[in-house]
Amino acid sequence: GIMIQLLVETLLAYYAAFRASTEESEQVLSLLPHVVMSQHAPIGQGFTVSDLDLVLREEHNDVSIKLCLVLLSMCQVQAGGDAKMDPSKLREDMQPAHLNLQDLATGPDGDLLAGALGSKIRAGNYWNEESQLGQFLCFAISGVLLEDDHALRGGYVRWHIFHFLLHEVLMSSLIVAESCTGSLILRILHELLQRALLPVGRRWTAVKKLEAQAVSMRLLAPDSLQISALQVLNRLCRLHPPACETFRDVALHCTDTFHLSTGQQMSDGFSLSNAAPSSMRSPALQGVHAAGGDFFMLGPNHQQVQQVEQRPARHDNTVLYAEILDMLATVCARGSLHNANLVCQKLLSHSNQWFNWSFLLDTLVQNARSQPREQPNPAMGSAGAVGQAAAPVVIGICHLVSGACGNRMLVVQPPIQPIAQSLQTGASAIGGVAAVENIANLLVELLVAHPEPAVKAACLGSLAHLDLGPQAARGVIASILASIPRLLFFVENPRVYDGAVAIELLACVIH
Repeated sequence: GIMIQLLVETLLAYYAAFRASTEESEQVLSLLPHVVMSQHAPIGQGFTVSDLDLVLREEHNDVSIKLCLVLLSMCQVQAGGDAKMDPSKLREDMQPAHLNLQDLATGPDGDLLAGALGSKIRAGNYWNEESQLGQFLCFAISGVLLEDDHALRGGYVRWHIFHFLLHEVLMSSLIVAESCTGSLILRILHELLQRALLPVGRRWTAVKKLEAQAVSMRLLAPDSLQISALQVLNRLCRLHPPACETFRDVALHCTDTFHLSTGQQMSDGFSLSNAAPSSMRSPALQGVHAAGGDFFMLGPNHQQVQQVEQRPARHDNTVLYAEILDMLATVCARGSLHNANLVCQKLLSHSNQWFNWSFLLDTLVQNARSQPREQPNPAMGSAGAVGQAAAPVVIGICHLVSGACGNRMLVVQPPIQPIAQSLQTGASAIGGVAAVENIANLLVELLVAHPEPAVKAACLGSLAHLDLGPQAARGVIASILASIPRLLFFVENPRVYDGAVAIELLACVIH
């Protein structure tokens, strides 16, 4: 098994840099079980990867996926933006000292899909669409590289390719391990998703239109395709930081076009309604639910000024909202400082209220300072009166605060201009000692007030990345220790939310 892994990883490294021939691609196809239709299977096909289970009694699914990525790499013309090298241009009498890599670059005719293999694939009925790996190759090669509409639609709607990429590839420690092979796989996926989703104005928009059609035909749940795509991009950006700059425009495009559904109410007692003002540059009016469920508009001093009638929610898109926020947070935290600076500047004066920085921080304020809510029921292992719907949104905002106000942002040149100077006036700042301390105090308030364990873990994780001075850090730790009685249940019961609260608490104190 170890030798097979080594051979497959060697193939992956070789064809990431060198051009493949049609014969070599068919040899790789012969190793994959049932990915092409029987009439296209290479003649004289011997053992496949799945046959090894009968001999070694082991599971080799990761080897099969790596071989699929080898084939995908063969079909990609470029390697990291550079043309691949053609080994057939090497002469026997060529001396290494006189070797020029530019002379070995593959020309326009070096595309594997421009030859016999591409002709057979374009003819149709080539891939076995009953096989999961056949579906992936059909989507990646026929759909993305050859722009076949049937393969693209099948991958997005019927085969749930984003779910496959996330759970079978990006979440697998065997496939994207911290090694040279893992880096190569991430680069291959980076180029694949770049071809599939960019430019935003054409391909990402086409994905949204396809999702709308599928929803109307009841083939997909609302927002499910966008959510899956953002989850894949988010995970890729975390593992492969160069992807942050590539897919930053996707995240920013989502902030420009997203709007919560009319009358949308979050079940945790806080509502984001379209009754809020259209511009949040000056947060004059905000919204918060009282314990009875009525929505009130709040003025700058959080005084009740108006009651707005609730409307029944037609479509809950808070999960998509949370995914966009989390994607922004990842771009800020994992991307370059220049990249993070661009995102933060966008949030400073965002015309869409749901992503305006002042509105986001006031959302945290309202969640932290609303009327006290019930504590978790130990028998239930979850928050008593508070529902799950809005917790992802609060978590996404906490992650965004961590990415935008973390210590790495203090070295941006030129420095980020402050959004404002104090949370007490309904605004805040990215950068600046006073603003960071205010944000830390707000996160501690939210940590104490919100009964969801996921929100508590997010607050602790955000606190760990803020750049606080010694005195401020001691004050934050003292406040956290004072709130231990409210955290004790989650610390003593690690099975609640996978022990995230205990882990983040330890990490926060260490940082």
